[in-house]
Amino acid sequence: MSNPFYDPSKKIHFRTGDEAYEGYLTRVKSESKKGQKNKKTQSQPITQASSVLSNLESYLILPGRKHDSYEYPDLLVGINRFSFTPEFEQVAKFKNINPNDYYFSAQGYIGNIIWKKALELNLMLDGFTLNPRQFIDFLTLLKSGKAFYGDGKPADETVLKQILDGIVEVKNPYRAEWLDADFKFVNEKLHINYNHILDSNGKLVPQNSEPLEECIMEDCPIDLNSFNKQGLPTKKGNSFHYWHPLEDNNSVAWFGAGSGWAGLDCGGDPDCSDAGRGVRRAQKINSK
Repeated sequence: MSNPFYDPSKKIHFRTGDEAYEGYLTRVKSESKKGQKNKKTQSQPITQASSVLSNLESYLILPGRKHDSYEYPDLLVGINRFSFTPEFEQVAKFKNINPNDYYFSAQGYIGNIIWKKALELNLMLDGFTLNPRQFIDFLTLLKSGKAFYGDGKPADETVLKQILDGIVEVKNPYRAEWLDADFKFVNEKLHINYNHILDSNGKLVPQNSEPLEECIMEDCPIDLNSFNKQGLPTKKGNSFHYWHPLEDNNSVAWFGAGSGWAGLDCGGDPDCSDAGRGVRRAQKINSK
């Protein structure tokens, strides 16, 4: 099935793909002009966590999607997992976040972080963690070979394949990332909770909590094109492996790949951490 975003004759959210990018580029130019003025006052402290996005070439535009009753707007999604950058260091100071409280690998990627802390970190920096449905759409975007960087420039198809392989290819080294979804029993039915925010007490609270829709409830290889609106597969296939949500009231979602496997695990332990498992940062376009 073709990706409708890249078909100019079809519309998403009443816009064609070209119209969506034109609107985004207009906003980028406006923000760029503001940025030129700010360069004259570099000595001033950073006052917005959105400054983490100063390097828009490190992000790809994930066009907004509608899946049945669930939809989301255009997003900026990190090309790599969250890493230590000068921008993060500056914003961390403003947000009273101590970078020394986090582990960063030799490559600069964050790791050894549990699910709760990963989601909290993105939210504290005015971003968020992709939920399973958004993550699957991101993989599909990469697989299409046609995408744009956050500054509006087209990404080379070879680069997109490298990004995709970096996530799903069965190879060393092991790498993984947390996703925004946990699974709980409510009224004797297994629910998925996602799109978490921080409440006034700094506690993670899901904006969406729903009974699981029809999906595969066994561990098996699945078809990337069969995912429902909650980001769970409905058909077996050979895209990658899948571990179904557990009925233990303590399962979360993450994706990983290594030398002998690659897959989406919806039965993950939220308190598990290892050096290769981090989190990817996303943000709504033009978010303040």
